[in-house]
Amino acid sequence: MKRWFGSALALAVLSCGCAGPAGTQGGGSTDRPGDTDREAATRANLGKLSAEDRKLAEEQKVCPISGKPLGEMGVPVKLTLDGEPVFLCCDGCEQAAKKDEKKTAAKVKGLHEKGKEEAQVRANLAKLSPEDRKIAEQQKLCPVSDEPLGGEMGVPVKVTLDGQTVFLCCKGCERRAKMDEKGTAAKAKELRDKNAAH
Repeated sequence: MKRWFGSALALAVLSCGCAGPAGTQGGGSTDRPGDTDREAATRANLGKLSAEDRKLAEEQKVCPISGKPLGEMGVPVKLTLDGEPVFLCCDGCEQAAKKDEKKTAAKVKGLHEKGKEEAQVRANLAKLSPEDRKIAEQQKLCPVSDEPLGGEMGVPVKVTLDGQTVFLCCKGCERRAKMDEKGTAAKAKELRDKNAAH
């Protein structure tokens, strides 16, 4: 039964037109340097929402049914499911979203929590110099605690270990990091190399 439902859902998503980006209609240019046409179209479609809805859609990021980025298929469709605002990539996902409102709303709640965490990381990393931000974004995690840099611990702490710049999630990790400078620096380099490869 689950296999049949999954196949039917996939077929419904594909047949609803969720297979490619939708262009924008009217409005001014939203291009940013380095943007692809798809990114510009997505941002323009999100810009057609009210300020409050746009904030929610940007936090949610993706459709809970198709997994497509919101705005990529046109202006996101807003529903209220289980008392919560839910955005879908297109009308074609509405039936599947309504089939189990609680499950869809719970999935969206998880997407919002993840979106808030990512926004917090971006805001904290933005407080670093451009050069330091680039290093911290590549490193992503604290080499001592494995916590995300810029998360709930605040702006990452910059230290120099074994001749290289290393970022820690907080001052509390500094003593442990300095107890094994070579090991901590090596782990930070490994994290940067691994993330640069992706």
